[in-house]
Amino acid sequence: MVESAKMPSAIVKYIHFLPYLIGGFVWSLLVTPLMGRLAKRFKFVDQPPSSRQRADATRERRWHRIPVAKMGGVVILLPLLLSPLLFGVEKWLVSFVISVSALIILGILDDKFEISGKWQFLALIGISIFAVSGGIVITDIQNPFDTFLNLNILPLNIKLFGQNFTVYPLALIISTLWLIIVSNAINWIDNIGGIAAAITFITGVAIFLVAVRNGDSIQAGVAALLLGTIGGFLPFNVIPEKIFIGGTAIAVGFTIGALSIVEKTKISTWLIVLGLPIADFVFVLISRIKQYKPNSFRKFIEMLGTSGKEHLAFRLYDGGLDKKQVLFVELLLSGIFSIIGLALSGLWTTVGIFTMCGIMVIVYLFTKYLIKSKVKKEDKDATPEQKFAY
Repeated sequence: MVESAKMPSAIVKYIHFLPYLIGGFVWSLLVTPLMGRLAKRFKFVDQPPSSRQRADATRERRWHRIPVAKMGGVVILLPLLLSPLLFGVEKWLVSFVISVSALIILGILDDKFEISGKWQFLALIGISIFAVSGGIVITDIQNPFDTFLNLNILPLNIKLFGQNFTVYPLALIISTLWLIIVSNAINWIDNIGGIAAAITFITGVAIFLVAVRNGDSIQAGVAALLLGTIGGFLPFNVIPEKIFIGGTAIAVGFTIGALSIVEKTKISTWLIVLGLPIADFVFVLISRIKQYKPNSFRKFIEMLGTSGKEHLAFRLYDGGLDKKQVLFVELLLSGIFSIIGLALSGLWTTVGIFTMCGIMVIVYLFTKYLIKSKVKKEDKDATPEQKFAY
């Protein structure tokens, strides 16, 4: 009887946020087709490889065969800008809205003019620093022995415009790096219809569940609204894609990164939940460093702005999987990592991190095997004319 009495109140905690979920879903379901038509009308479209110049370095990572509308991320994120009106004004939330607004503008400009990745990265650094200064900050990190490293140490007192500010450099650096990594991880993995939006949805579910469990109503409300807008957008974004997230994929990733910070659960948990995009980001980064060997900060930034086919999606595709199978594999991995991240705590979280890393290494080695096997088969099946053709 005691358990049955508790059950309704536990359910009510989640049902309380249902209007935001439904509202966001209906918004995206109605507005996404309209945004798609507007994007095509004003030429905010992603051209297929056949319509691009041979010198275009991004041709090899374009999968679609017809022009596809962009600007989808604007539909996802616009309702979130109303968060202070819906959930109350807090310092971190105001900082969040201003930062996301700036990234939306950057994304719209990129959708129209295809801004260099170098300049996008530099803008992201500045916006991330602003967000951290506005309260979206990591104050401590759990180490493998289940104790916490306090980042609010070695304060610096700065006087600016006649005002005194206290800055904690370690917290500032770690928080900024986290926002940059998650933002770019979601942006970089957005190379096949539905994957970035779906991973954001899965991560959003994890953030929502944790926020409700911890009684953080503002974080839960923002997460519920995000889940609704992505849920209504996904039917138009999955294969065959009618609209892409576009340049605002960075802003979508930033949203997840910021919510994971303000929802005070251990960063190690979110590291597992976001294991797929972060691992993909790390593997691609290592691959590009080996290829370009940047010897200065400017070269490093330029390297980040390049494009290529080092991503897991391309590796799976080159290994013989079709686009839908690639999407299924990546969503399966993301779902598994989310369950592991939410299920483990304490020292087991460290075990979860190593497990996630081990799985991703095995997956990448397996894709390497698939690609080699496919190449050998193609060489074996090739005709003499194909083998010796120039």
